[in-house]
Amino acid sequence: MNKNQIQKLRIKIEKSRARLMESAPMFGLLLMHVRFVAVPGMDRISTNGACIFFDPSYMNKLKDEETDFILCHQIMHIICEDIWRPKSLSFSNYHYACDLKNNSNLIFDRAFDRIYWIEGKIQYKLPGVEAKLGDMSIREILSYIVFDLDNFDNALRRRYLADSDVYWGGAPEAFGCTLILDRDSSDYIDILGEDISLEEKIAANRAGKDEWGEILGMINSSIRNGKGADDNSDGSNNGQGYVSELMQRIIEKLRRPRIDWRKILNDFISEQVSDYSFSPPDRRFEETGFYLPDFNEKELVNKDVLFMVDTSGSVDDETLAAVYSELKGALLQHEERLCGKLGFFDSEATDPVPMSSVQELMSIVPVGGGGTDFYSVFTLLDNKNETPSCIIIFTDGEASFPPERMARGIPVLWIIVNSNVTAPWGKTVIMNND
Repeated sequence: MNKNQIQKLRIKIEKSRARLMESAPMFGLLLMHVRFVAVPGMDRISTNGACIFFDPSYMNKLKDEETDFILCHQIMHIICEDIWRPKSLSFSNYHYACDLKNNSNLIFDRAFDRIYWIEGKIQYKLPGVEAKLGDMSIREILSYIVFDLDNFDNALRRRYLADSDVYWGGAPEAFGCTLILDRDSSDYIDILGEDISLEEKIAANRAGKDEWGEILGMINSSIRNGKGADDNSDGSNNGQGYVSELMQRIIEKLRRPRIDWRKILNDFISEQVSDYSFSPPDRRFEETGFYLPDFNEKELVNKDVLFMVDTSGSVDDETLAAVYSELKGALLQHEERLCGKLGFFDSEATDPVPMSSVQELMSIVPVGGGGTDFYSVFTLLDNKNETPSCIIIFTDGEASFPPERMARGIPVLWIIVNSNVTAPWGKTVIMNND
Protein backbone atom coordinates (compact mmCIF):
# COMPACT_ATOMS: atom_id res chain seq x y z
CA MET A 1 0.00 0.00 0.00
CA ASN A 2 1.24 3.50 -0.79
CA LYS A 3 1.08 6.45 1.58
CA ASN A 4 -1.91 8.03 -0.18
CA GLN A 5 -3.96 4.82 0.23
CA ILE A 6 -2.95 4.57 3.88
CA GLN A 7 -3.79 8.21 4.48
CA LYS A 8 -7.25 7.75 2.93
CA LEU A 9 -8.05 4.81 5.22
CA ARG A 10 -6.65 6.63 8.23
CA ILE A 11 -8.90 9.65 7.60
CA LYS A 12 -11.94 7.40 7.05
CA ILE A 13 -11.44 5.70 10.43
CA GLU A 14 -10.70 8.96 12.24
CA LYS A 15 -13.90 10.51 10.87
CA SER A 16 -15.88 7.49 11.99
CA ARG A 17 -14.50 7.76 15.52
CA ALA A 18 -15.31 11.48 15.56
CA ARG A 19 -18.93 10.85 14.50
CA LEU A 20 -19.30 8.17 17.16
CA MET A 21 -18.01 10.56 19.82
CA GLU A 22 -21.20 12.54 19.12
CA SER A 23 -23.72 9.74 18.54
CA ALA A 24 -22.37 6.92 20.76
CA PRO A 25 -19.46 8.28 22.85
CA MET A 26 -18.63 5.04 24.63
CA PHE A 27 -17.93 3.35 21.30
CA GLY A 28 -15.94 6.32 20.07
CA LEU A 29 -13.68 6.15 23.10
CA LEU A 30 -13.36 2.37 23.03
CA LEU A 31 -12.22 2.54 19.41
CA MET A 32 -9.24 4.60 20.62
CA HIS A 33 -7.95 1.45 22.34
CA VAL A 34 -7.54 -0.84 19.32
CA ARG A 35 -5.07 -0.92 16.44
CA PHE A 36 -6.42 -0.69 12.89
CA VAL A 37 -4.61 -3.02 10.53
CA ALA A 38 -5.16 -3.39 6.77
CA VAL A 39 -4.90 -6.96 5.43
CA PRO A 40 -5.43 -7.04 1.64
CA GLY A 41 -7.51 -9.99 0.47
CA MET A 42 -8.95 -11.01 3.85
CA ASP A 43 -12.68 -11.59 4.33
CA ARG A 44 -14.06 -8.11 5.12
CA ILE A 45 -13.23 -7.34 8.76
CA SER A 46 -12.36 -9.15 12.00
CA THR A 47 -10.80 -8.56 15.42
CA ASN A 48 -8.61 -10.36 17.94
CA GLY A 49 -9.33 -8.00 20.83
CA ALA A 50 -6.29 -5.78 20.35
CA CYS A 51 -6.52 -5.08 16.60
CA ILE A 52 -9.30 -4.57 14.08
CA PHE A 53 -8.15 -6.20 10.84
CA PHE A 54 -9.86 -5.28 7.57
CA ASP A 55 -9.56 -5.62 3.82
CA PRO A 56 -8.78 -2.09 2.54
CA SER A 57 -10.94 -2.49 -0.59
CA TYR A 58 -13.89 -3.51 1.61
CA MET A 59 -13.38 -0.58 3.99
CA ASN A 60 -13.17 1.89 1.11
CA LYS A 61 -16.61 0.77 -0.19
CA LEU A 62 -18.45 1.46 3.06
CA LYS A 63 -20.66 4.50 3.49
CA ASP A 64 -20.25 6.58 6.64
CA GLU A 65 -23.05 4.96 8.64
CA GLU A 66 -21.95 1.51 7.55
CA THR A 67 -18.40 2.23 8.68
CA ASP A 68 -19.62 3.42 12.07
CA PHE A 69 -21.81 0.35 12.46
CA ILE A 70 -19.22 -2.29 11.55
CA LEU A 71 -16.57 -0.73 13.83
CA CYS A 72 -19.04 -0.73 16.74
CA HIS A 73 -19.92 -4.30 15.80
CA GLN A 74 -16.24 -5.25 16.28
CA ILE A 75 -16.19 -3.54 19.68
CA MET A 76 -19.29 -5.52 20.69
CA HIS A 77 -17.53 -8.78 19.77
CA ILE A 78 -14.65 -7.74 22.06
CA ILE A 79 -16.50 -6.47 25.13
CA CYS A 80 -19.06 -9.30 25.00
CA GLU A 81 -16.08 -11.70 24.79
CA ASP A 82 -17.42 -13.45 21.68
CA ILE A 83 -13.92 -13.64 20.22
CA TRP A 84 -12.58 -15.65 23.16
CA ARG A 85 -14.98 -18.52 22.55
CA PRO A 86 -13.86 -22.03 23.49
CA LYS A 87 -12.93 -24.41 20.69
CA SER A 88 -16.24 -26.22 21.11
CA LEU A 89 -18.03 -23.10 19.84
CA SER A 90 -15.91 -22.57 16.74
CA PHE A 91 -18.76 -22.93 14.28
CA SER A 92 -20.64 -20.43 12.11
CA ASN A 93 -23.99 -20.64 13.91
CA TYR A 94 -22.32 -19.43 17.13
CA HIS A 95 -20.86 -16.46 15.23
CA TYR A 96 -24.30 -15.79 13.71
CA ALA A 97 -25.95 -15.88 17.16
CA CYS A 98 -23.39 -13.38 18.46
CA ASP A 99 -24.03 -11.14 15.45
CA LEU A 100 -27.79 -11.27 16.00
CA LYS A 101 -27.50 -10.39 19.69
CA ASN A 102 -24.99 -7.57 19.13
CA ASN A 103 -26.86 -6.10 16.15
CA SER A 104 -30.11 -6.16 18.11
CA ASN A 105 -28.47 -4.28 20.96
CA LEU A 106 -26.85 -1.73 18.65
CA ILE A 107 -30.14 -1.03 16.88
CA PHE A 108 -32.52 -1.03 19.85
CA ASP A 109 -30.06 0.92 21.98
CA ARG A 110 -30.70 3.72 19.48
CA ALA A 111 -27.06 3.91 18.43
CA PHE A 112 -28.12 3.03 14.87
CA ASP A 113 -31.14 2.93 12.64
CA ARG A 114 -32.13 -0.23 10.81
CA ILE A 115 -29.52 0.44 8.17
CA TYR A 116 -28.97 -1.65 5.05
CA TRP A 117 -25.58 -3.21 4.45
CA ILE A 118 -23.73 -3.08 1.16
CA GLU A 119 -24.09 -6.86 0.94
CA GLY A 120 -27.62 -7.21 2.31
CA LYS A 121 -29.86 -6.41 5.24
CA ILE A 122 -28.47 -6.17 8.78
CA GLN A 123 -29.37 -9.34 10.65
CA TYR A 124 -30.96 -8.59 14.04
CA LYS A 125 -34.15 -10.70 14.07
CA LEU A 126 -35.17 -14.33 13.65
CA PRO A 127 -38.43 -15.52 12.05
CA GLY A 128 -41.04 -16.43 14.65
CA VAL A 129 -39.12 -14.91 17.57
CA GLU A 130 -40.94 -11.90 19.03
CA ALA A 131 -38.49 -11.25 21.87
CA LYS A 132 -35.62 -8.80 21.46
CA LEU A 133 -32.60 -10.95 20.67
CA GLY A 134 -30.35 -8.58 22.60
CA ASP A 135 -32.07 -9.69 25.80
CA MET A 136 -31.60 -13.40 25.10
CA SER A 137 -28.60 -15.60 25.83
CA ILE A 138 -26.47 -16.97 23.00
CA ARG A 139 -27.68 -20.46 23.91
CA GLU A 140 -31.33 -19.36 23.54
CA ILE A 141 -30.66 -17.70 20.19
CA LEU A 142 -28.88 -20.81 18.92
CA SER A 143 -31.93 -22.91 19.78
CA TYR A 144 -34.04 -20.84 17.34
CA ILE A 145 -31.65 -21.09 14.37
CA VAL A 146 -33.04 -23.86 12.17
CA PHE A 147 -30.18 -24.15 9.63
CA ASP A 148 -26.46 -24.87 9.76
CA LEU A 149 -24.43 -22.06 8.20
CA ASP A 150 -21.39 -24.30 7.89
CA ASN A 151 -23.30 -26.19 5.17
CA PHE A 152 -23.71 -22.98 3.12
CA ASP A 153 -21.24 -21.82 0.49
CA ASN A 154 -19.13 -18.75 1.26
CA ALA A 155 -21.30 -16.32 -0.70
CA LEU A 156 -24.50 -17.38 1.07
CA ARG A 157 -22.85 -17.48 4.48
CA ARG A 158 -21.67 -13.89 4.03
CA ARG A 159 -25.31 -12.79 3.72
CA TYR A 160 -25.88 -13.88 7.30
CA LEU A 161 -22.58 -12.94 8.93
CA ALA A 162 -21.64 -9.27 9.20
CA ASP A 163 -17.92 -9.96 9.44
CA SER A 164 -15.27 -12.66 9.67
CA ASP A 165 -14.19 -14.67 12.72
CA VAL A 166 -10.80 -15.56 11.26
CA TYR A 167 -8.97 -13.71 14.05
CA TRP A 168 -11.22 -14.85 16.90
CA GLY A 169 -9.34 -16.67 19.63
CA GLY A 170 -5.93 -15.97 18.15
CA ALA A 171 -4.04 -14.54 15.24
CA PRO A 172 -3.48 -16.64 12.11
CA GLU A 173 -0.28 -16.16 10.20
CA ALA A 174 -0.57 -13.39 7.65
CA PHE A 175 1.86 -11.26 5.69
CA GLY A 176 1.66 -7.81 4.18
CA CYS A 177 -0.37 -6.36 7.06
CA THR A 178 -0.19 -2.57 7.29
CA LEU A 179 -0.72 -0.70 10.54
CA ILE A 180 -3.04 2.22 9.76
CA LEU A 181 -3.64 3.62 13.24
CA ASP A 182 -2.08 2.66 16.54
CA ARG A 183 -3.86 2.62 19.90
CA ASP A 184 -4.75 5.93 21.56
CA SER A 185 -3.29 7.84 18.64
CA SER A 186 -4.56 9.64 15.55
CA ASP A 187 -1.04 10.74 14.57
CA TYR A 188 0.48 9.71 11.28
CA ILE A 189 2.84 7.13 12.71
CA ASP A 190 6.32 6.36 11.44
CA ILE A 191 5.89 2.63 10.94
CA LEU A 192 3.20 2.85 8.28
CA GLY A 193 3.72 0.12 5.73
CA GLU A 194 5.68 -2.18 8.02
CA ASP A 195 4.53 -5.77 8.36
CA ILE A 196 3.11 -6.80 11.74
CA SER A 197 4.58 -10.13 12.79
CA LEU A 198 2.56 -13.12 13.88
CA GLU A 199 4.28 -12.97 17.28
CA GLU A 200 3.26 -9.34 17.82
CA LYS A 201 -0.36 -10.08 16.96
CA ILE A 202 -0.53 -13.04 19.33
CA ALA A 203 1.03 -10.99 22.15
CA ALA A 204 -1.45 -8.18 21.47
CA ASN A 205 -4.35 -10.63 21.65
CA ARG A 206 -3.35 -11.88 25.10
CA ALA A 207 -2.85 -8.37 26.45
CA GLY A 208 -6.16 -7.18 25.02
CA LYS A 209 -8.28 -9.66 26.93
CA ASP A 210 -6.72 -8.73 30.26
CA GLU A 211 -7.04 -5.02 29.67
CA TRP A 212 -10.61 -4.54 28.45
CA GLY A 213 -12.34 -4.60 31.84
CA GLU A 214 -9.95 -1.92 33.06
CA ILE A 215 -10.44 0.15 29.90
CA LEU A 216 -14.23 0.03 30.24
CA GLY A 217 -14.10 1.08 33.88
CA MET A 218 -11.68 3.93 33.15
CA ILE A 219 -13.81 5.30 30.30
CA ASN A 220 -17.01 4.98 32.32
CA SER A 221 -15.41 6.88 35.20
CA SER A 222 -14.06 9.64 32.98
CA ILE A 223 -17.42 10.13 31.28
CA ARG A 224 -19.33 10.15 34.56
CA ASN A 225 -16.91 12.71 35.99
CA GLY A 226 -17.48 14.85 32.93
CA LYS A 227 -20.86 15.40 31.27
CA GLY A 228 -23.33 12.56 31.65
CA ALA A 229 -26.43 11.68 29.72
CA ASP A 230 -28.65 13.50 32.20
CA ASP A 231 -26.35 16.52 32.44
CA ASN A 232 -26.28 17.97 28.94
CA SER A 233 -25.33 21.63 28.89
CA ASP A 234 -28.50 22.59 27.01
CA GLY A 235 -30.72 20.57 29.33
CA SER A 236 -31.68 18.15 26.58
CA ASN A 237 -31.03 14.50 25.96
CA ASN A 238 -30.45 13.41 22.39
CA GLY A 239 -31.51 9.84 23.14
CA GLN A 240 -27.98 8.49 22.93
CA GLY A 241 -26.51 9.33 26.31
CA TYR A 242 -22.85 9.30 27.23
CA VAL A 243 -23.31 5.91 28.91
CA SER A 244 -26.27 3.95 27.53
CA GLU A 245 -28.11 1.23 29.41
CA LEU A 246 -26.51 -1.33 27.11
CA MET A 247 -22.99 -0.16 27.91
CA GLN A 248 -23.76 0.05 31.63
CA ARG A 249 -24.79 -3.62 31.60
CA ILE A 250 -21.63 -4.57 29.71
CA ILE A 251 -19.39 -2.59 32.05
CA GLU A 252 -20.97 -4.29 35.04
CA LYS A 253 -20.61 -7.69 33.42
CA LEU A 254 -16.95 -7.19 32.55
CA ARG A 255 -15.77 -5.78 35.84
CA ARG A 256 -12.18 -6.92 36.29
CA PRO A 257 -11.61 -9.70 38.85
CA ARG A 258 -9.39 -9.05 41.88
CA ILE A 259 -6.02 -10.58 40.96
CA ASP A 260 -4.73 -10.83 44.55
CA TRP A 261 -7.16 -13.62 45.48
CA ARG A 262 -8.11 -14.95 42.09
CA LYS A 263 -4.78 -16.74 41.75
CA ILE A 264 -5.42 -18.57 45.01
CA LEU A 265 -8.89 -19.55 43.78
CA ASN A 266 -7.40 -20.94 40.57
CA ASP A 267 -4.75 -22.86 42.47
CA PHE A 268 -7.40 -24.34 44.74
CA ILE A 269 -9.58 -25.42 41.80
CA SER A 270 -6.55 -26.85 40.00
CA GLU A 271 -5.82 -29.06 42.98
CA GLN A 272 -9.33 -30.51 42.69
CA VAL A 273 -10.00 -30.70 38.93
CA SER A 274 -6.56 -31.45 37.52
CA ASP A 275 -4.51 -34.60 37.50
CA TYR A 276 -1.35 -33.13 38.98
CA SER A 277 1.42 -34.69 41.01
CA PHE A 278 2.21 -33.30 44.46
CA SER A 279 5.62 -34.99 44.40
CA PRO A 280 7.60 -32.89 44.04
CA PRO A 281 5.73 -29.63 44.82
CA ASP A 282 6.39 -26.53 42.70
CA ARG A 283 8.90 -24.49 44.72
CA ARG A 284 8.38 -21.33 42.63
CA PHE A 285 5.34 -20.43 44.73
CA GLU A 286 6.64 -21.12 48.23
CA GLU A 287 6.22 -17.50 49.24
CA THR A 288 2.44 -17.69 48.75
CA GLY A 289 1.99 -20.11 51.61
CA PHE A 290 0.52 -22.69 49.24
CA TYR A 291 2.45 -25.73 48.02
CA LEU A 292 1.41 -26.03 44.41
CA PRO A 293 1.62 -29.32 42.51
CA ASP A 294 4.20 -29.85 39.84
CA PHE A 295 2.64 -30.59 36.44
CA ASN A 296 3.44 -34.13 35.40
CA GLU A 297 1.90 -33.97 31.91
CA LYS A 298 -0.97 -36.31 32.73
CA GLU A 299 -4.30 -35.55 31.13
CA LEU A 300 -6.49 -33.05 32.95
CA VAL A 301 -9.65 -34.46 34.50
CA ASN A 302 -13.11 -32.86 34.66
CA LYS A 303 -14.75 -32.96 38.07
CA ASP A 304 -17.78 -31.17 39.49
CA VAL A 305 -17.10 -28.05 41.51
CA LEU A 306 -19.99 -26.60 43.51
CA PHE A 307 -20.19 -22.80 43.69
CA MET A 308 -22.61 -21.46 46.33
CA VAL A 309 -23.31 -17.73 46.50
CA ASP A 310 -24.68 -15.92 49.54
CA THR A 311 -27.71 -13.85 48.42
CA SER A 312 -28.93 -12.91 51.87
CA GLY A 313 -30.17 -9.41 52.63
CA SER A 314 -26.75 -8.34 53.92
CA VAL A 315 -25.16 -8.89 50.48
CA ASP A 316 -25.64 -5.81 48.28
CA ASP A 317 -25.85 -5.59 44.48
CA GLU A 318 -22.27 -4.31 44.18
CA THR A 319 -20.92 -7.37 45.96
CA LEU A 320 -23.09 -9.73 43.92
CA ALA A 321 -21.84 -8.14 40.67
CA ALA A 322 -18.24 -8.61 41.85
CA VAL A 323 -18.93 -12.26 42.67
CA TYR A 324 -20.29 -12.88 39.16
CA SER A 325 -17.14 -11.30 37.71
CA GLU A 326 -14.99 -13.68 39.72
CA LEU A 327 -17.07 -16.68 38.65
CA LYS A 328 -16.60 -15.58 35.05
CA GLY A 329 -12.84 -15.34 35.60
CA ALA A 330 -12.68 -18.85 37.05
CA LEU A 331 -14.60 -20.30 34.09
CA LEU A 332 -12.40 -18.55 31.55
CA GLN A 333 -9.15 -19.68 33.15
CA HIS A 334 -10.30 -23.31 33.46
CA GLU A 335 -12.04 -23.41 30.10
CA GLU A 336 -12.97 -26.85 28.79
CA ARG A 337 -11.82 -28.65 31.94
CA LEU A 338 -14.00 -27.17 34.70
CA CYS A 339 -17.48 -28.58 35.14
CA GLY A 340 -19.41 -26.87 37.90
CA LYS A 341 -22.77 -26.10 39.39
CA LEU A 342 -24.00 -22.80 40.77
CA GLY A 343 -26.46 -22.41 43.61
CA PHE A 344 -27.58 -19.67 45.98
CA PHE A 345 -28.42 -19.55 49.64
CA ASP A 346 -29.83 -17.28 52.31
CA SER A 347 -31.78 -19.08 55.04
CA GLU A 348 -32.33 -21.86 52.49
CA ALA A 349 -30.23 -23.18 49.61
CA THR A 350 -31.43 -23.50 46.02
CA ASP A 351 -30.83 -26.52 43.82
CA PRO A 352 -27.51 -25.99 42.01
CA VAL A 353 -27.66 -25.43 38.23
CA PRO A 354 -25.01 -26.88 35.85
CA MET A 355 -22.51 -24.26 34.69
CA SER A 356 -19.47 -24.79 32.46
CA SER A 357 -19.32 -21.60 30.36
CA VAL A 358 -19.71 -17.85 30.72
CA GLN A 359 -22.88 -18.03 28.62
CA GLU A 360 -24.44 -20.49 31.06
CA LEU A 361 -23.33 -18.40 34.03
CA MET A 362 -24.95 -15.22 32.70
CA SER A 363 -28.25 -17.05 32.12
CA ILE A 364 -28.53 -18.07 35.79
CA VAL A 365 -30.58 -15.58 37.82
CA PRO A 366 -29.67 -15.22 41.52
CA VAL A 367 -32.44 -15.62 44.09
CA GLY A 368 -32.55 -14.85 47.81
CA GLY A 369 -32.74 -11.88 50.15
CA GLY A 370 -33.44 -13.40 53.55
CA GLY A 371 -31.15 -14.29 56.45
CA THR A 372 -27.88 -16.24 56.18
CA ASP A 373 -27.59 -19.90 57.11
CA PHE A 374 -24.42 -21.79 56.11
CA TYR A 375 -25.95 -25.00 57.41
CA SER A 376 -28.44 -24.92 54.51
CA VAL A 377 -25.64 -25.51 51.96
CA PHE A 378 -24.49 -28.75 53.55
CA THR A 379 -28.01 -29.87 54.43
CA LEU A 380 -28.92 -29.56 50.75
CA LEU A 381 -26.01 -31.82 49.78
CA ASP A 382 -27.16 -34.42 52.30
CA ASN A 383 -30.74 -34.28 51.03
CA LYS A 384 -29.62 -34.59 47.40
CA ASN A 385 -26.97 -37.18 48.25
CA GLU A 386 -24.44 -35.26 46.15
CA THR A 387 -20.67 -35.23 46.63
CA PRO A 388 -18.94 -32.52 44.55
CA SER A 389 -15.16 -32.56 44.25
CA CYS A 390 -14.99 -29.29 46.18
CA ILE A 391 -17.23 -26.46 47.42
CA ILE A 392 -16.50 -22.77 46.90
CA ILE A 393 -18.70 -20.46 48.98
CA PHE A 394 -18.94 -16.71 48.30
CA THR A 395 -20.26 -14.88 51.36
CA ASP A 396 -19.93 -11.85 53.63
CA GLY A 397 -19.43 -14.24 56.53
CA GLU A 398 -22.27 -12.75 58.58
CA ALA A 399 -23.54 -16.01 60.10
CA SER A 400 -22.57 -18.89 62.36
CA PHE A 401 -20.28 -21.44 60.75
CA PRO A 402 -21.35 -25.10 60.89
CA PRO A 403 -19.03 -27.80 62.23
CA GLU A 404 -16.47 -29.16 59.76
CA ARG A 405 -17.94 -32.64 59.90
CA MET A 406 -20.95 -31.41 57.88
CA ALA A 407 -18.63 -31.09 54.85
CA ARG A 408 -18.11 -34.88 54.90
CA GLY A 409 -14.46 -34.50 53.90
CA ILE A 410 -15.24 -32.37 50.82
CA PRO A 411 -12.63 -29.56 50.42
CA VAL A 412 -14.22 -26.15 51.09
CA LEU A 413 -12.91 -22.73 50.04
CA TRP A 414 -14.56 -19.69 51.65
CA ILE A 415 -14.38 -16.45 49.59
CA ILE A 416 -15.35 -13.85 52.20
CA VAL A 417 -16.18 -10.21 51.44
CA ASN A 418 -15.29 -9.10 54.95
CA SER A 419 -11.76 -8.60 56.23
CA ASN A 420 -12.92 -9.15 59.82
CA VAL A 421 -14.13 -12.72 59.29
CA THR A 422 -12.12 -15.93 58.85
CA ALA A 423 -13.75 -19.33 58.53
CA PRO A 424 -12.80 -21.69 61.42
CA TRP A 425 -12.07 -24.50 58.96
CA GLY A 426 -11.44 -25.03 55.25
CA LYS A 427 -9.41 -22.41 53.35
CA THR A 428 -10.33 -18.73 53.57
CA VAL A 429 -9.63 -15.99 51.01
CA ILE A 430 -10.61 -12.40 51.71
CA MET A 431 -12.16 -10.68 48.69
CA ASN A 432 -11.67 -6.91 48.78
CA ASN A 433 -14.73 -5.36 47.16
CA ASP A 434 -13.56 -1.79 46.85
